[in-house]
Amino acid sequence: MGTYRWKKYKIELLPIKIPTEEVELKIESLVDHVIKNKKQKIDTSTLESEIDQLVYQVAWIDGGGDRDCGRKMNINLINNLKLIW
Repeated sequence: MGTYRWKKYKIELLPIKIPTEEVELKIESLVDHVIKNKKQKIDTSTLESEIDQLVYQVAWIDGGGDRDCGRKMNINLINNLKLIW
C-alpha cells in the first residue's frame, strides 16, 4: 500500500495564483451568502456557479493555463476545493 508524502519544498513549487483584493472580497462575500442561504435551506446553485467562474478566472485565464481544461473536467470547484482566501 503506497502513501503520498508532501514535503514543504515540493508544496512551495505549486503554482498558486493570488487573486486581486477585489476578487478576493467578491468571493468572500459570495461564500458568506452561500453559507447563510444553506442554513435557511435556500438554493445556492447560482451563487456557487458565480464562485466557480471567479476561481476559474483566477486559476486559468489570468495564469495563461489551458483554457479548456476546466470545461473538459467539469469540476464543481466549490465542492472539491477548500478556498483559503
